[in-house]
Amino acid sequence: MKQKNPKDPRTIIEYCEFVSPKDLSKIEELKLIPSVRPDVCMNDLQIVTQLINPEVAKKLGLWNSLLKSSGMITSGSDFPFHQINPFVQIYYLTTRQLTDTVLTSIPNPDQKISLLDAVKSYTIWPAYSSFEEASKGSLEKGKAADFIVISKDIFNSDSKELLNTKVLNTIINGRVIYDSSKERN
Repeated sequence: MKQKNPKDPRTIIEYCEFVSPKDLSKIEELKLIPSVRPDVCMNDLQIVTQLINPEVAKKLGLWNSLLKSSGMITSGSDFPFHQINPFVQIYYLTTRQLTDTVLTSIPNPDQKISLLDAVKSYTIWPAYSSFEEASKGSLEKGKAADFIVISKDIFNSDSKELLNTKVLNTIINGRVIYDSSKERN
């Protein structure tokens, strides 16, 4: 990067799960964009201390620190190996809890991120990281009308309601491609 000196590289670090303080400062210095897989992290949190040094486990899933270092993160699933549902992923990012039980001794409980930041990690920030912020990532005049209509107001509900949220409609380029009311039982 220093040799080529690109003006706006938007370099993404995929599967940014284990991070040291030195890594955080390097991420900030190089203006890297971390991409995390919340499902991978939550699965790893359950077994990692049995497999590696518990001190290393403290470097797992530092989502809040990554966000502070880089100004944004992108999120995704590890589909087809893990859950594809973004509402489950957002639940993990905002609670650091499993979907079916409450963990009391979870490493780095302060590494949760806000619901708004978790939603941005699926919308605005991935569009920016792929140089597509002028055409997607938010609902604005002149951008692709790609969005979903959901069954719950996730911003005014308990975090657990994310797990019960359903997609009612999917709109791509302004055209309804999925309508849950037309599904057969």
